[in-house]
Amino acid sequence: MQQLEFLLAPQPGRERVRRRPETRCYLQLDGAIVPYLLRRSNRRSIGLTVDTGGLHVAAPQRAPLAAIEAFIRDNGKWVKRKLTEWARYCETLPDPWRVGDPLPFLGASLSTRFEPGLDGARRRGEVLEIGASPADALPRWLKAEALPLFSQRTRLYAGRLGVATPRLGLSNAETRWGTCSETGRVTLNWRLVHFALPVIDYVVVHELAHLIEMNHSRRFWDVVKAQLPDFEAARAELRARARQLPDI
Repeated sequence: MQQLEFLLAPQPGRERVRRRPETRCYLQLDGAIVPYLLRRSNRRSIGLTVDTGGLHVAAPQRAPLAAIEAFIRDNGKWVKRKLTEWARYCETLPDPWRVGDPLPFLGASLSTRFEPGLDGARRRGEVLEIGASPADALPRWLKAEALPLFSQRTRLYAGRLGVATPRLGLSNAETRWGTCSETGRVTLNWRLVHFALPVIDYVVVHELAHLIEMNHSRRFWDVVKAQLPDFEAARAELRARARQLPDI
């Protein structure tokens, strides 16, 4: 949620204001028609808020409509930029997930809520607060959580397999959960952080097993099964739930 506010000096009420809780209005801004929701209340300032619902305007009861729209136009660049950012952000999230809904995290879920004054995201117990520019803040927070966890699991299973701990990176791939290069570098999709630990471990072991068998032969799967006897359940869950997770 993005907010911008302007303090409006008290003015005599020359026009009669319809005191509806919220009214849909339209404004021409740089050649484009921009809808907005206008809410009047006992406040002294005009405030602009942009979120998944579009542009919201909060204004004093007696603020002239001309003054409100002049304020929107004065901040037109900000409004258009934030509307574009939110539109792009919403495109990354499949319906019905939105900020405010539970976020899958390590096989469970976190409640999410907007915290407009926050730069980035932070966790408070089972609540994830998301501030300015969620399209950047949320993936950044998830990646920051994913990397140390993935690194720890990689070191653990590399030791058990008797291979050197490889260099580890995060990927943003759309179709692969992990890769292992011929040079020994392992890359894991940061979106694995949505899954429970057994699923993460399966992908980690799968990629580390390629350091022993760079193929998907029976010997490769024997290496995986020696570490994770129930790996097939984890693989099935990964395939079943992949499309249900938010593509952030």
